[in-house]
Order: sequence, then structure tokens, then C-alpha cells
Amino acid sequence: MRATRLPRPNARWLVPVLAVAAVLAVNAGLLARNAYQDARDPQRVAASDAARAAQSGDALVQLSPDAFQHPDGQAVRELLDRYFRAINDRNYGAWRDTVVDRRALAEPEHQWRAAYRSTRDGAVVVRRIETAQGEGLRVLLTFTSNQDPADAPVGTPVSCLRWRVVYAVVVDDGRFRVGMPLNGSTQRDPC
Repeated sequence: MRATRLPRPNARWLVPVLAVAAVLAVNAGLLARNAYQDARDPQRVAASDAARAAQSGDALVQLSPDAFQHPDGQAVRELLDRYFRAINDRNYGAWRDTVVDRRALAEPEHQWRAAYRSTRDGAVVVRRIETAQGEGLRVLLTFTSNQDPADAPVGTPVSCLRWRVVYAVVVDDGRFRVGMPLNGSTQRDPC
């Protein structure tokens, strides 16, 4: 019996095919690494969401998938979008329209202007919305504030802070308004 010889592959095609396969493998690895890092790092997700929103002219405030599922998610997003835009625009009247009376009384215009004179908030992500018994909603959100270090909160004289806070959102005059942050819920760390 005679052995059959297999045709020999053309060597000149082998190098380009292997080069293309190597480039595809490297790109797939980089994409997988970035997706894995984004999934593990909520601040990175928030920053990338906010960057996409800023580029597209969309809302300043984004909803996590969990917050998106809440029946009041879109109304909360719109409220907080107006709230943070008012801060960034230094528009006390617009901000006042988004908060409950008690909060506005606690932050009269002259104090509010001094507190927010250099603040620029961004990367706002509503992480979770919970219905509170008889009190409206509890809204967990994260955001980043940039400001002159002299205007930063006492004890953190830095230009960038990452915040995590739970706001009470209540129905007032038939619409949602931002209440006071829940006691002990505010955390901030330098960026």
C-alpha cells in the first residue's frame, strides 16, 4: 500500500493569517478586560455613563439597571437632573423648585450661593430607589463634585470628591421633591 501525500500549505498565506488571528485575539482580550473592570468598578461605570451622556447631550443623571426598574425611576431621574443642573448653573430659583420647603429654609439663598459657588457636579448615578412607608422614596445615588478646595466641605479641602448619599424624595404639592439626606447616609472620599 502506498502512502498518500497531503498537499503542503502555501507558506506565503500562513504568515498573514496568523498575524490577523493574533491581532483579533489581542483586541478581544482588551475588550474583555475593559468590560470586566467596568463591571467591578461602579465609579468607572458612573464616569463612563456620564461621559456618554455629556457627549450625546443627554441627561446629567443616569439610572442603574436596578433604579430603572422602579416604577418612579424616570420621575426621580428627571427631578435629580433638574436638581443637579440648578447647582451647576448656580440657579437658586430652579434648585428651590426641586426641594421641600424645610430644605430651602435650611439653605437660604445667600448660604446656598456661598456653599455652591465653585461646585460642578457630574457622574450622577441613581443606584437604587426604595419605596419608604408613608414617606415617599429613598434614593441611593453616587456623584462626583469638583470645586475650589477652599469651598469643599470642612475636613476635606480637595478639588474633587466622590459622594454616596441617600436622599428622601417625597411628594409635595403633587410632585416629587428632594428632601434632606437621611441621617448617617452621606459618605465622601477624595477622587
